[in-house]
Amino acid sequence: MPRPRHHLLEHRQEPYGSHGSNRLDLLCSSFANILNKRGVPLPTIQKLMRHSKVETTMIYIETREEEMREAINLVG
Repeated sequence: MPRPRHHLLEHRQEPYGSHGSNRLDLLCSSFANILNKRGVPLPTIQKLMRHSKVETTMIYIETREEEMREAINLVG
């Protein structure tokens, strides 16, 4: 199975808000965030994005302050 095209651009990735960031990064980020918000486990998202390291997948996932508060409330 061929690798997704975003792997061809890994060496050129820039921070999301920077000048020159591309649509493919935005698409990958949107894909990862939609899955994450729907409760798909991080290792599954990693496999779908064909990343060898979960740290690479985490680059694409945004953590909202509201989600962090909800997580803290689960423990206390």
